[in-house]
Amino acid sequence: MKILFPTDECVGLQAKRGACFKDAKFLTVITTNERGGVLSVEAIKKESNDLSDIQELQKIGANVMVLTTSQGKPLEKLHKIGIKTYVDDELSSVDNSLVKILSNHLFPRNISA
Repeated sequence: MKILFPTDECVGLQAKRGACFKDAKFLTVITTNERGGVLSVEAIKKESNDLSDIQELQKIGANVMVLTTSQGKPLEKLHKIGIKTYVDDELSSVDNSLVKILSNHLFPRNISA
């Protein structure tokens, strides 16, 4: 599974999650195996500030994106291309949010089309 986190810094799992997608400077990408083990951690400088511009996200091949808020129409586009969205309103580190997902303390956001 590839999980995307909008972040403000390039420090891997310790990166503080960005307040919102458009203001984040990086996308921290965590790749996990089927048991939740971390296989790789990568920070990618963001090319676009618009969540509705999904080409950048498609190139990465993500399955999941963790956001701090629901953002309406752009979320529908993410779901249409197969990216599940999770909302974690605590602005903690990537590591803390990853643990929540893997321990089933965060759940995918349902989008009604």
